[in-house]
Amino acid sequence: MKAPAMKIISKGPFKCGTAAAFFALKSHVAKALPCWVSVLPVSKYEWKFENQAQGAPQKKVADEAGYEALLDAVKEKHLHENIVVWLFTPTPKKVEEV
Repeated sequence: MKAPAMKIISKGPFKCGTAAAFFALKSHVAKALPCWVSVLPVSKYEWKFENQAQGAPQKKVADEAGYEALLDAVKEKHLHENIVVWLFTPTPKKVEEV
């Protein structure tokens, strides 16, 4: 039996600089969705650069360490080109489900 296809909904864009803290990223995401920061499924955040191949693996950014790895990759790549990062997240729970 095949799993149902995942429905993708695009939100944003938003800008978040490399000097921003992890909480700032979560705040930007919450504002773009819109939802409360407290209901974001942060542990399931994944990202990839916009210009990566379609099948390129997405990388986890589920915590401070993952966010720091994302920032390091962005800073390294930014030396050579302007970049866009796609952030993937499941739909947040509704406040009453928490």
